[in-house]
Amino acid sequence: KFAELSNDLFFQSQAKAFAGRSSHMVGDSNLADNLFEQSRADARQIGGATEQRLTAFIDMHQGVVELDKRNYVASAEMFKRAAEYYTNVELYFNTEDARRGLMLSYLGTGDLAELAVQIPTNIKLAEEFRSRSTTFEQRESYLNSKRNVYDIASEFEYVSGNLAASYNYKELASSRALLERMR
Repeated sequence: KFAELSNDLFFQSQAKAFAGRSSHMVGDSNLADNLFEQSRADARQIGGATEQRLTAFIDMHQGVVELDKRNYVASAEMFKRAAEYYTNVELYFNTEDARRGLMLSYLGTGDLAELAVQIPTNIKLAEEFRSRSTTFEQRESYLNSKRNVYDIASEFEYVSGNLAASYNYKELASSRALLERMR
């Protein structure tokens, strides 16, 4: 309601995307879908580069919802669009989040061929982000708070029957966490 009072379409669009994700979390999928559509309509009214920015933001939030609903095809489409946008504007943390969502979507669909293509790129991005993080807290939070690229790579190798490679990715994740603690 506060967003509506602001007369700021950008703020309203973002607020509706947040509300859509929250509505899904409390079990109201119909409201969530309506809020995401309203958020996209607000973004279209703004147009231009701001519309692109908002659309990527909405795609990220709705992608998380679709992933949670196990609608992997839709989540993959949304995360792919968001990753392309965030890569082009060099918003690194958002790029990594979108790419991780894309990998989880591919894992969910069973598209192991596409996942195999994504893993090396995402590991490279993860290492770049880790090296760019300026504080221990940023690096530690990055490695521990989410299902990271190494976990996804390990699961991919496991379902592909490559147990040794699966183990190696788990070890890489552990060694990265230990390295950050030692810094």
